[in-house]
Amino acid sequence: LAGGQGILWALARKRAAELAPKPKPEPKPEPAPSPDEPASMKASRASLAELECKLPGLPVETQASVRAIMQSANNILGCMATDPRDVDHGARFLKRYLAATHGIVDTHLRFAHDKDISPDVASALARSNDMLARLKVAFAKEHALLLQNDVTDFSADLKTLDTLLKMDGN
Repeated sequence: LAGGQGILWALARKRAAELAPKPKPEPKPEPAPSPDEPASMKASRASLAELECKLPGLPVETQASVRAIMQSANNILGCMATDPRDVDHGARFLKRYLAATHGIVDTHLRFAHDKDISPDVASALARSNDMLARLKVAFAKEHALLLQNDVTDFSADLKTLDTLLKMDGN
C-alpha cells in the first residue's frame, strides 16, 4: 500500500507541474548599437527614442499604430546591423518615413489638448490615423524586403552546398 501511495503522490506532483503556469519567454533584446555604427543608424535610433517619449500623449489607437511602426523600424535596424548591404537602403527608408511619422505624431499631440475640435480637424486626424496604418504596412514590407535579401543569399548558399555534396558523391 505504501508503494501505491508513493506512485499516486508522484503522479499528483507531475500533474500539478503540468498545470502550473509556464514562465513567459523574456522579450528578445534589441541589438545593441556598436561603436562603429553608421551615423544614419544612430540618427534612426534617436528618432525612435523621441517617438517613444511622445507616445503617452497620443490616443490609444494612434499609440498602437506608432508602436507597430517602431517595432518594424527596430527590425529594420536589426537587418542593417547584421547585413551591411542593407544599410543604405534601410537608412533612406527610415530617414524619410520616420520623419513622416514624427510629423503625424506632432500634429496629433498639438490637437490632443484642444477641447473643441472642429469637424475639419477631426477629419484631418482621422486621415492621419489612416496614414499611420499605411505607414505601419510600409514599415513591415520594408523589413520583409530586407529579410528577403538574406533568404535569397541563404538559398544560394544551400544550393552551392548541395552541388558540392553531389560532386563528392554525398
